[in-house]
Amino acid sequence: MRIDPGTVVTLEYELRNADGESLEEADARLAYLHGGYGGIFPKVEAALAGQAVGHGMDMTLEPDDAFGEYDA
Repeated sequence: MRIDPGTVVTLEYELRNADGESLEEADARLAYLHGGYGGIFPKVEAALAGQAVGHGMDMTLEPDDAFGEYDA
């Protein structure tokens, strides 16, 4: 099965900071509806488009790709 618009995608992910320190529990999961519905960061969705079940990848998101720069 391919990841196409309208596909429900479940990701198992590991979130780390720039120093490689874990920011969430191991094997965290997230489900979203693929196709530009705002359920995930656009850069992540673009990287997953057309991939098959079981696809693995490493990705680095810059602040502009996620929530923006830290603002206390």
